[in-house]
Amino acid sequence: MLRVVTVTAQYARSPDDLFASASDPRDLLAVMSDIDVYRWMPNAQFVRGMAFVTDVTFWGWLKIKGHHVHLDSLDSVERCLQSREYSKTVRQWDHLITVKAHPQGAVWTDQVVVDAGWKTYFVALFSRYIYVHRHRRRNALSITSNIQPLRIT
Repeated sequence: MLRVVTVTAQYARSPDDLFASASDPRDLLAVMSDIDVYRWMPNAQFVRGMAFVTDVTFWGWLKIKGHHVHLDSLDSVERCLQSREYSKTVRQWDHLITVKAHPQGAVWTDQVVVDAGWKTYFVALFSRYIYVHRHRRRNALSITSNIQPLRIT
């Protein structure tokens, strides 16, 4: 069964500044530098339609080769970014980032739909761990997260 991972973090930053971070691969590399290494990441701002394949190594031993990423949409006005991702072991990793204004700054929400066959629940747990870790490294004021089955209506 597909799972939806939602991680929401509040920041004392402007929503435009926060979304600029969300669409910059250098920010991703910086907040993940303590636990993973990416090979073949773009070195410029993400743009709509961009596609790339990267290898990721977590903690020096967990290797994910050939992780495909396609940036389906990126809207700086609405502050949302949708990627469609997959690898040999993960059939679907659709990641939607939204950044909204909040009275104390901004709220960044990551919503990820995960399909990894029988490993889906474990991949969803890993996904939640990764996104919570990223927000901690960005010094979020608060972070909430949950994993739900995908409900198709």
